Amino acid sequence: MRKSVSEQKDRETLEAMREYNYETILRFASDHLDSPETIVVFLKSMQNWQATNTLMLQHTNASKLQHVDYREITSYVTMLYRRSP
Repeated sequence: MRKSVSEQKDRETLEAMREYNYETILRFASDHLDSPETIVVFLKSMQNWQATNTLMLQHTNASKLQHVDYREITSYVTMLYRRSP
């Protein structure tokens, strides 16, 4: 997957996560994320715990980390979920 395609898939994935759009997340294949079901369980847990205040710590991918233009790109996202004050 080329970088621009990967970046678009990341935007779609992160938007669906921010919106807690479970139907969209569950339709995603491996070109968006590895385990849609796991993400849905995680997001539902965060909502149940009222931990929906997010902070993006890092968003990168294998090409950026290794300075190589890979055909297939794995993305990495690190986020904090906190209870709203």
